[in-house]
Amino acid sequence: MQSYLGGRLFPNADDIPAGAIPVRTSIIGYVRHIDMDGLQQIAGTPGMALYSMAVPGIFVDGRRPLARIASTDVRVHRAIVDCYTIAQDRSFD
Repeated sequence: MQSYLGGRLFPNADDIPAGAIPVRTSIIGYVRHIDMDGLQQIAGTPGMALYSMAVPGIFVDGRRPLARIASTDVRVHRAIVDCYTIAQDRSFD
């Protein structure tokens, strides 16, 4: 059984609404941790749908979005990026 860290699997990336804007980071490295409580707090805002695109262990850079969200608010995007811990090395702990 695969864990979704308290989230729900969306089986097909094509199911993400076309208007969901990519949330990117300028940090290059591996996702080490995701603050799921923080993402849930953001996603719990009325009318907000958040789609996490990165899981722990995956390599990210400015081209690969961490998430997609139906918000253009820069503060929301920064808060989402802050929920991801990214490091230069990969950890299997």
